[in-house]
Amino acid sequence: MATKTKTAAVPPTDVTVPRSVLRQFINLVEGLEQADNAYKACQASVFRSYAQGAYKAGNVRTAVAQAKEALGEE
Repeated sequence: MATKTKTAAVPPTDVTVPRSVLRQFINLVEGLEQADNAYKACQASVFRSYAQGAYKAGNVRTAVAQAKEALGEE
């Protein structure tokens, strides 16, 4: 008896996200950037490296810009 192969569902490219979630995302990224700016060079280099990697990543910067645009905060 032959079995049929199931194809994976393709997620939608557009989703609806509550404004509050977009605000939280923006606050997270901006908070990381502010925390990084507050640290001195000799402090918490591992955290600073992580924070910089997170908020400077191209996909994160794009997502923040798109979230701000969606909220009318360009």
